[in-house]
Amino acid sequence: MTVRTAVLQPSGQLADEHELDDRCCECCATAAVRTHRGVLVAYRGRSADEVRDIALVRREEGRWTKPYRLHADGWKIAGCPVNGPAMDASGDQVVAAWFTAASDTARVFVAFSNDGGRVFSKPIRIDGGDPIGRVGTTLMPDGSALVSWLESERGKAAIKVRKVTASGRLGSPMIVAASSSARASGFPQIVRTEDDVWFAWTEPGAQPQIKLARVALQAFAR
Repeated sequence: MTVRTAVLQPSGQLADEHELDDRCCECCATAAVRTHRGVLVAYRGRSADEVRDIALVRREEGRWTKPYRLHADGWKIAGCPVNGPAMDASGDQVVAAWFTAASDTARVFVAFSNDGGRVFSKPIRIDGGDPIGRVGTTLMPDGSALVSWLESERGKAAIKVRKVTASGRLGSPMIVAASSSARASGFPQIVRTEDDVWFAWTEPGAQPQIKLARVALQAFAR
């Protein structure tokens, strides 16, 4: 499985096609943001010896860089965890969130970059101790970020969100909604508008439904 990119013209034609990485994790979703320096792409890489850490590729001055790791988690797994990264950007500030189970310990990490993704800060762990992953993230007006993820609690699952600053200060976790650890529950999404934060997720069942929740921005003021 490879990671590729192309430009879609208004006419529907494809142009500027490139292979970004000739080996990646099969089923993990990718993420892409635009910074002042160019486009930044994140995905789960796959080394020859099955280390599947998050990889990055940047497009600057009309050229794509070679892949490089966001952080050396060292998660060696002979199968796809179906748990890709999430990113958001404003100018050259980037936030990235991801799940790893390296060393048989499940964790959700967040890292910040101030140079368009060239270099990221030391990872900040934000989960509650038993995460499932399936992360989402959005930057806040003050430069902090909100991160959402699935967490197991007493045999059940919940969509959680918490605020984190680039210095590593964590806000209190908030439960957005009850969920399920089943693959059918999908990947919750988070996005910020001027005054609110919106969440969207799949509620599995005999008749699956897409649910929405809105939280006022001021709820995350602290």
